[in-house]
Amino acid sequence: MSREMAKERIYNPNEANFQEVMRERFGFKVLVYFSTTFLSLLGYILIVFSDSFEVNLDGTFMIKTGIVILVLLLLGYSLSIDKEDCESNSPLVENRKKNEYHLNMATVVRKFLGSGKKSLTEENLSNKHILLSTETVKRMGAIIGTTGSGKTVQLKGMLEQQTALGGGWCSFDAKGTIDELKNIYALVGKYGRLDELFVLNFSNPKNTHSINFFNAGSAMMLKEIMASLIESSEDKWRKVDEDFIGAILKILVYKRDNESFVLTFSEIKKYLTTRKLLDIAWEYRKVNDSLIDDFISYVCTKIEIDAEQFKKAKDSDKNFRELCLKNSTNSKFQGVYEIGLASGNWESILTTLGSNYGNIFNASEPDVDLFEIVQNNKMLWIVLPTMESEETARRLGKLFLGIIKSVADKKIKTSYEPKIPFLFLLDEFGSFGIVGFGLFMSKARALGMSVWLYFQSVSQLDVIDGGKGLERKQILNICNTLGIMKNNDTELAKELSNLVPEEVFLDKEYKEKKFWRNRTETDSEYRFTKESKDAFRSHHFSKLKDGEMYFFVGNQAFKAVSTAPIDLTLTYQKFKTDVIFPLTEVFPKERFKEELRISSSNIFDNEIFYA
Repeated sequence: MSREMAKERIYNPNEANFQEVMRERFGFKVLVYFSTTFLSLLGYILIVFSDSFEVNLDGTFMIKTGIVILVLLLLGYSLSIDKEDCESNSPLVENRKKNEYHLNMATVVRKFLGSGKKSLTEENLSNKHILLSTETVKRMGAIIGTTGSGKTVQLKGMLEQQTALGGGWCSFDAKGTIDELKNIYALVGKYGRLDELFVLNFSNPKNTHSINFFNAGSAMMLKEIMASLIESSEDKWRKVDEDFIGAILKILVYKRDNESFVLTFSEIKKYLTTRKLLDIAWEYRKVNDSLIDDFISYVCTKIEIDAEQFKKAKDSDKNFRELCLKNSTNSKFQGVYEIGLASGNWESILTTLGSNYGNIFNASEPDVDLFEIVQNNKMLWIVLPTMESEETARRLGKLFLGIIKSVADKKIKTSYEPKIPFLFLLDEFGSFGIVGFGLFMSKARALGMSVWLYFQSVSQLDVIDGGKGLERKQILNICNTLGIMKNNDTELAKELSNLVPEEVFLDKEYKEKKFWRNRTETDSEYRFTKESKDAFRSHHFSKLKDGEMYFFVGNQAFKAVSTAPIDLTLTYQKFKTDVIFPLTEVFPKERFKEELRISSSNIFDNEIFYA
């Protein structure tokens, strides 16, 4: 006796009912609509012109006709709506006038046909758009996809909608090309808001607006911004770098607030040596201020000198002064060694930011104040110099993430939550993410700021905190909306499967027994086993083409094609040369003060008038 076995996997059917089947039959819907219209017109004509046609219409005929028309109307209505659209727990909003603000993130399709353009054919549309309300937008989101998947097009599609709605945004151009800048300039100009657009162009520092975040803010706030530039992932040496730059900022913030001192990266660089720190501490040792006290305490601790004795020392005490100088050069002291190490770490960073990009960062009267941009719904486009140096672009990205965090701290104290959320669209976030940004995202929602991250894989988030995975977990947990474009990230597929129900199917086993005594007789049996598997596996995402994506909102997933600008070819072509920034010629404030004169007949008697 021999046994043969064959396996057949039968998936648990998600059977469509009559309504769903008929809704997909375009011809059937046309027939229903045509029949309803024809019978309604026919009934109306017979009733109105019954005398002319000599037709005797009794009550029974009219009742039967009315019932038929009513049934057809109900059938047509049931075919014209989608059951999913009526679900009360849907995270999407309807496209109605009462919803003053919503963003169209993508168009839902029935299946993927090989590209975003192909998938948007009329017969493949589901007549549904992923429209997010104000609250859903503020719950953050992430768009994940490899190079060429269509992330940048999706980003510009969101920018266009936000611009058209009168909202503000801040976005990074991680490619660093002049073409993208022209596209953004044309897109904003299309909606007549060029006077609200600011550009920080690190690819061409001579053609840009300027920013100086050192002009305002406490020493602690500025220290947090600078800490985003620290490269070390070891807590011990990271703290050494933080304490060093924090001490320098305390003395310089005091000078800024009390001596009309312009604080810039270039000025900070002058205070990197132990000798310079000692000299400035000696100069200000008699000043009674908490910032000065903290700075002197830091310097004295590092050179192993008593802080109180240092403050009380007289200028004529040369022996004590020489002792301080001697200790400041003694590399055997741990504090002196730490200052030397921290100084080396900060020197290259400050040289790059203060010298190479001095036109942007060293302005005494900068054009850009990020807090003011957020408060007044203006727009900021930041062009990172990725083509020139990926390392520099990464540092600049980290710096601006630190500045964004400081804006949130300031908004908590001085502002209100706006009706239209302010969007931060951070392209290539995986290249410059900083520790603590997930915590910032958790409180940004209450301040009316929405952060949308664009990166290639979740593994990039692990690098932020040195592989601990805490930052990745926090960021992904905060993002209520996820758009997954083409990528090969197997870990991502496992994490996303927890967001949606599992796929359930039946395994069918068929056994056939043959009896050798009588070969014509057989006995067969079937066995069924129920199994569950993750709804999403890595091949679902690796097969996607440009523009195609799976959109996860809450606990629902949609097949969709991402949003895009209305005119993909829109660019700035008015001049052959590059766009010149600032867009409007501004009369410098210092020059205004120098050249403004009052007429001799004025009561001020020809004195220079300062407003």
